[in-house]
Amino acid sequence: MRMECLYLVAVLPFCVVACSGWSYAETDEECHQILDEWANDPNLLGTKADFALLDSLRAELGIGDARAIESLLEIAKFRESTRFSRIAAISMACRYSDRESAGLIVQALSEMWDEPTCERNEIVQYAIGSFSDRLADSDRSSELAELAVRMGLNSRDPSCTQRYEIILNDGCHEALRRERIMGMIRSAPSDFVPLGFLECLTVQDAIALRPLVLNHKSTDERHYTAIRVLAHFGDPVVLAYLKRWRAADSTLGRTERGSVNLAIWRIEIQHPPTKLLECVRYPEEQAHESPSWFISRAAELLPVDDVRIALEDYFVRVGMQRHLSGSIREAVEASFGKGIMSKQGLEVFGVLRTNPNR
Repeated sequence: MRMECLYLVAVLPFCVVACSGWSYAETDEECHQILDEWANDPNLLGTKADFALLDSLRAELGIGDARAIESLLEIAKFRESTRFSRIAAISMACRYSDRESAGLIVQALSEMWDEPTCERNEIVQYAIGSFSDRLADSDRSSELAELAVRMGLNSRDPSCTQRYEIILNDGCHEALRRERIMGMIRSAPSDFVPLGFLECLTVQDAIALRPLVLNHKSTDERHYTAIRVLAHFGDPVVLAYLKRWRAADSTLGRTERGSVNLAIWRIEIQHPPTKLLECVRYPEEQAHESPSWFISRAAELLPVDDVRIALEDYFVRVGMQRHLSGSIREAVEASFGKGIMSKQGLEVFGVLRTNPNR
């Protein structure tokens, strides 16, 4: 076995040699002794040259060994330890955890997120990004969901997809899930909102965000996140505001103007909703920027059979050109989750899937 770590790129082949002055563990007790020594001096294992020792530890560790995992977590939580040592320890702890010990890891990650350093971000994000399924199955799954919420709405976080799935899959009451999502949206003025989050919200939730947009002061940051939510629900009040703002503000940069134009398009394409069907048949330029959105929104507002017919019309019309458009392939993938078309139905049109193994 080899160290599989997002941030560590060098992997040395397994070899039986002494490393850092330690001999290899041949029994479980020797393995514990090495881990105890590592915990007492977390920087003792500090370079990529120590991969051989890590291989030895992994060969001896048993799944759910509470004593070993506690030692590894002490190393991972030690702020003065090397980055290599902390990530190696959290990786090993996650990989060899069971349901009970995974709960200890969740608790440790929650404590680490409160550290006033940037490095903790990397360690916590790595653990969730690489081992979210195992951690979510722990006896502290609700605490993991709360940690995911505290980490915020952040599309630049490499673990964002896994965190959002943890929040969506948490077995909490629907009202609590919406409250968490709304809190994340309010605290992130310029981030993107996952489609899964949007589908959890209601029109009333969107209306509650209007003040963040309409009461904007010139000294404040524009709340583009709230704008995206309101645009998703086709809010006519914010539409009028966005049009006035776009016409009056000549200082809008290219990115800002693009965000405003896309929001305006998303609102207008929903009035009436049948315009979405025409967009499925003949995708407009903005549709290629968010294909999963307009396919999903059409299925929410209109009969699924109507959306299916529109997609079939599109496939017949474009012929082989469909294979050239990555954005429309995304829209095809989005249709599976909505039950718009089955895999067999798409195969009739020879549609190539982005990932044929899914």
